[in-house]
Amino acid sequence: GTTRSVIATATTTGSDDVVAAAILRREQPGGPFVIGPMMGTTEAALPLVRALAASVTEERDDDTRVSILLSDHLDLVDRFRSVNFESSFDFPAMTLDGRPIYEQGDGSYLSLIHPTLG
Repeated sequence: GTTRSVIATATTTGSDDVVAAAILRREQPGGPFVIGPMMGTTEAALPLVRALAASVTEERDDDTRVSILLSDHLDLVDRFRSVNFESSFDFPAMTLDGRPIYEQGDGSYLSLIHPTLG
């Protein structure tokens, strides 16, 4: 596989109103697919992730993972687990002195951009 980025939006049925948006990336040939950031409603998150994963089905081997880093939405984590997503870790993210950075936000920041590790 090659490096790749896919941007997707979710709209409400019968409308052009965008209710969620996300980016799927593959940053190196043969590397994992990573989704993030994702913003929008929690109800639109799973269908949006399914659509992004389906867009790269032909490029995925059986062991190629699609990962997403969810933050501050435990109900959404449970929803993803119920459809066979695995939880790899659980720790605070996007915090300052133990408090969420977007504490006064509207809750639409659903998943983070994965940091580059190296």
